[in-house]
Amino acid sequence: GKNEVSLEFHQNDTAAVSLMEMRFHVPTTGTDGEEDPVQSFHDKVQAKADILQATGNAIASFTEMHCLTPRGRYTIKVYPTFLGAHGKTFDYKIPFSSITRLFMLPHNDGRHLFLVLGLDPPIRQGQTRYPFFILQLENDETCELTLAMSEEDLKEKYGGKLTQEMEGPLMEVFARLMKVLVGKKLMVPGSFKNNNGQNAVACSCKATAGFLYPLEKGFMFVHKPALFIKFEDIANVNFARMASGGVSRSFDFDIETREGVVHHFSSLM
Repeated sequence: GKNEVSLEFHQNDTAAVSLMEMRFHVPTTGTDGEEDPVQSFHDKVQAKADILQATGNAIASFTEMHCLTPRGRYTIKVYPTFLGAHGKTFDYKIPFSSITRLFMLPHNDGRHLFLVLGLDPPIRQGQTRYPFFILQLENDETCELTLAMSEEDLKEKYGGKLTQEMEGPLMEVFARLMKVLVGKKLMVPGSFKNNNGQNAVACSCKATAGFLYPLEKGFMFVHKPALFIKFEDIANVNFARMASGGVSRSFDFDIETREGVVHHFSSLM
């Protein structure tokens, strides 16, 4: 909320239990002057703590980015080692070291595209964990970008994979930036096409409509809940409610993992 300050702590992977977050409610009633007590508390903590701060010039900045998970519109600032997402209510910092996978998936409507960042550890907001950061971008949206680094520094640090001036479709510019800075391969649909020539099958998971993408190394479902199931982790699959005598055009699809978890997808067409 507006009167809250949240402190997130570094995680100790070797500890059985560790403190992850503390949230403070800062009263604003009965205060004198124009100084915001919430901002004042925030600034004093930052001044005293050894915090990696998002200060100085970001390498690049993108405004009004449509984010599906966590939902909202965010200004995304890209720094050398992390990505900062600044929204109206919440801010998130995503270290590049926590980004395990990158996906670029075309929407079935032909007008949009999903850019998915797989995160481990997930980002958090209170008790809610987000193992995926999902942007929805428009295919025809373009951008012109001047990176806040010299051509010499870009060449030295990134081996000439980035240029100071970048322009083109927003989705391609942002995806290229992420691919180089994170150092991960961008996973895109392979040869699969449905009967309409699209890369995904429309279906529902946990009563929420979405899209199931058969990729080269696994299945990806977006966007709620976002799931990535690697082929090597699948024990078996099951098809149900197959069309019989033209009664039904849809079917259900179950994926059981080697750990015994069953993911149920319904109303595939």
